[in-house]
Amino acid sequence: MNKFLAASAVCALSVATAVPAFADANQESDGNYASSSNAGRMFFGVEAGKTTVSSSLKVDDKTWSDGEETANQYGVRMGAYLSDYVRMYVNVNQLKNDEDYKDDELTSRDVTLSADYLFETGLPIRPFIGITAGGNYLEYDDDSQWAAVYGGQAGFLVQVGNFDIDAGYRYLKSDQEVGKHAAKVTVDDTQTPYVSVSYKF
Repeated sequence: MNKFLAASAVCALSVATAVPAFADANQESDGNYASSSNAGRMFFGVEAGKTTVSSSLKVDDKTWSDGEETANQYGVRMGAYLSDYVRMYVNVNQLKNDEDYKDDELTSRDVTLSADYLFETGLPIRPFIGITAGGNYLEYDDDSQWAAVYGGQAGFLVQVGNFDIDAGYRYLKSDQEVGKHAAKVTVDDTQTPYVSVSYKF
């Protein structure tokens, strides 16, 4: 858990450090923020989704079963607009299966850094596409492991005053094997349709 909190703090600090410098550079080049109304604005939000975990169960190094399991995912995000078209943010998400996952409980936590490009439409609804990279903490069968994850996301952003509402889909690739005893779970990737609501300040 201490490593999880430390990783979250490092990601948050990287965003907080990068944003002022980028926003100042944008202001110097344009003289003001008129051409980029969101530039330099921070945001904080919550996220919820339904994650599909692609995995396999090995018993005594032999594949016993593979397939997909679903679990509720929830978390928080914090970030900033580097311009009216680019935003960067930290996601801290957790999923925990309500039922036994292949005869044991699976807990997964992501600490990731994302960057999105938002397309201009002239409307409050804007499509976006982005990339994500970070770390995943996986716990199963009294064992736990950190591993790198990477992938991308796409969706639509609706701007309502100071609120941003996202509806998106995120894919993260990983290669983790966790489990102390004869049974081990290997996670290949996760796929998450999600909704988030953020407040800009």
